[in-house]
This record gives sequence, C-alpha cells and structure tokens, in this order.
Amino acid sequence: MHRILRSIQYCHANLRAAGVSMYRVLPSHLNLEDIKREATNLLDRLRQRDETALRRYYSFDLFAGRFEPRIDEAQYVIAREYGYASWRRLMEHLGALPARKIRRAMAAAAGAGVQS
Repeated sequence: MHRILRSIQYCHANLRAAGVSMYRVLPSHLNLEDIKREATNLLDRLRQRDETALRRYYSFDLFAGRFEPRIDEAQYVIAREYGYASWRRLMEHLGALPARKIRRAMAAAAGAGVQS
C-alpha cells in the first residue's frame, strides 16, 4: 500500500514539473453535453496515443495502458481533473447547477425587496 502511495506522489510530482495542472476549475457555462463531449474527445486522443492525453490518463490510473482505453476511464479522468471523486458525482453537480442558480437569483431578489 505504501508503495502505491509513493507511486501516486511520484506521478503527481512529474506532472507538476511538466506543467500539467491536477485540477481544473469547472466553468459556470458548462453543461452535461459539453462534459460528455470532452470525455469523448479525450478517449479519441487516448486511442491515438496523444502524449498529453496519455499523461492525463496516467496521472489518475497507475495501471493505465494495459488495455485499450474505454469511455468510462476517460470520464473518470475528466471528473478527477475537475476535483470530483467520480463521473457520477460530476454529473450530479452539473444537473444541480440550474436549480441552484434559480434559488440564488430568487434569494437575491427577495433580499433586495423585489416582489413577484
């Protein structure tokens, strides 16, 4: 177990040295289709053996490259880069965004004394 943790730390240190950020900020204008398209594009680049895509893949999966990459692995990489534990968690967050924005706007309107 300790050896695996050292391997992960080594991978993260190499990525930082290469200028690859481990986490990205999720833009507010992104929607489910954009994220799905991003995962599909990553999968295509992994299958083409693109160096940057492979580096992103290896940063989250120490055993990557043993088999042909699959869409669920590309989705996992995207989710982890945005700071989520899984693709499902990222999808849940994106699905909740519109409702949260509406609640915030309503609360702001109520706080400003605007009546509907």
